[in-house]
Amino acid sequence: MASRRPKVDHTKAQLMREIGSARVLVDKISAVQQQVNPRAPAGLHPKQVREVVELAFMGLVASWEEFLEQSIVVT
Repeated sequence: MASRRPKVDHTKAQLMREIGSARVLVDKISAVQQQVNPRAPAGLHPKQVREVVELAFMGLVASWEEFLEQSIVVT
């Protein structure tokens, strides 16, 4: 019985889309003006920016876990 290569291209493509989406989010939130002084012009507190980046990372972790699960199920 010859072994077949598992077909995970669609799963990999989904993971790559999630990585791209997270990268765009981090790039955009990093470009937003940050401010700590309440009297300064409008902007986000650095802690808020850090939290958005952390959430993007957690989304990537979830996508990675799903990729691994789908890769194992398909094989």
